[in-house]
Amino acid sequence: RRVLFRSSILSEAFFVAVLAVSLLVLVRFVESPTWPRAVGTAVACLALTYTRPVAQWYVLVPIVLMFATLRRPIEWLKYAGVIVAIYVAALMPWAALNQRTFGFYGVAIGQGLGLFIRVFEIEGFEQPPDTQYPEVKEVLDLGRSTEQFSPATFVRDELKRRRHSTAQTDRLMNGASMEAIAEQPVRFAVGTLRQWWRLLGGRSEEHTSELQSLRHLVCRLLL
Repeated sequence: RRVLFRSSILSEAFFVAVLAVSLLVLVRFVESPTWPRAVGTAVACLALTYTRPVAQWYVLVPIVLMFATLRRPIEWLKYAGVIVAIYVAALMPWAALNQRTFGFYGVAIGQGLGLFIRVFEIEGFEQPPDTQYPEVKEVLDLGRSTEQFSPATFVRDELKRRRHSTAQTDRLMNGASMEAIAEQPVRFAVGTLRQWWRLLGGRSEEHTSELQSLRHLVCRLLL
């Protein structure tokens, strides 16, 4: 989704603002690691994840960057351990609530649908003939043949209609997506880089204007 649409600010604007602040915290920690900054980095990662679960793996970014800058592995392990411990401990109640409510132990239950859209709608992958998910393949082929507006949404709804739970549906769609990616990992990687380039490259005047508006918005929020 786009952050700005004409004169309206969408919900992504708040996430981008939180991301900008978290980057400041992360950079200061990586440049000069201290225990208070390690705690601040963990809190920043938590704020991002609680704002948008899609950021749940962002916590790996400071750990990887710190590994590249610290010369002593033991010191890196200590800082990494503190960040991960705080992060996981704070997310466990959320995961436990999902387990009790949806039968899914984790942060976000919609990962399967998002990846499915990415793989089968945006990139146009096909499931292998000997797929381990024949029911998903059957429903996907049906959705494509009947020219559904969103085959991925059709697959999700049809699987639920067949009495799969929300968690089971998400696991099936995620598994089918990962299976297709494993068949053509290079194609998926190239497609991912291409999508990022389109989002960040600003090829159109409209896109350039939106990126400039976003930069002004973030600067105002930080000042």
